[in-house]
Amino acid sequence: MYLLNCKTGEKIASEILPPSKSDLKSANKNFHFDWNEEARKAEVYKLVIKNDKFIHGFIGIIPEQDHLVLDLVELASINIGRNKLYERVAGNLIAFAGRIALDQFDGYMMMISKSELIEHYSNRYGFTQLRSTQKLISYPSNTKILVASYYEK
Repeated sequence: MYLLNCKTGEKIASEILPPSKSDLKSANKNFHFDWNEEARKAEVYKLVIKNDKFIHGFIGIIPEQDHLVLDLVELASINIGRNKLYERVAGNLIAFAGRIALDQFDGYMMMISKSELIEHYSNRYGFTQLRSTQKLISYPSNTKILVASYYEK
């Protein structure tokens, strides 16, 4: 698993770990969502560069009976927009959830997306929109492809 430096093209090893309580408390510096609140209802994980403390993204996941819900995904402000520092942050987080979904839910994942991001999640990560709702599903075949594309062998 790696991030891609947008300026140099360098691949930088990354890892996803459970955050500490202090990570969650200090998240408001680079994140808009309240990750302390998210941790009360979901399993929260952080993405960091190996041997570095800076958090590049968070994901909150909730296991349901037959699928994994991606409740919240957020990137640090430095990884958003045209001048972002690293590429692949969201993909790494979603692929991490995909591994869990493959292990526990046959690969089924679901998320509720903001309307303006539905097309992005569909095109970039292969999610399928349920009718005209904001619900998106990753079916097992897509989840396998997603995981394979972010986890190097």
